[in-house]
Amino acid sequence: MSNVPSQIELFSVSSPCVDICESGPKGLCLGCFRTRDERLYWHQADDATKRVIVKACFRRKRSALARQIKKDKLSNVNDTDSQKQQDLF
Repeated sequence: MSNVPSQIELFSVSSPCVDICESGPKGLCLGCFRTRDERLYWHQADDATKRVIVKACFRRKRSALARQIKKDKLSNVNDTDSQKQQDLF
């Protein structure tokens, strides 16, 4: 079974672009999470390289979302603490 290609390997890899082409502070696209070089050389890359890029984009997006959730939770805790403090007066 290990010689059977996965479904993603059977089709050409389409661009992960979601038409939000804006670079964040680390140089990653805020829409698809590709680096500048990955965006620049996408059309020159072979499908194996594109698959690696798409997987990396998925990991970057998941990591960014986890950081944002953690940041939001900390913000909510701080807001709650400050409201409790104000209720004392």
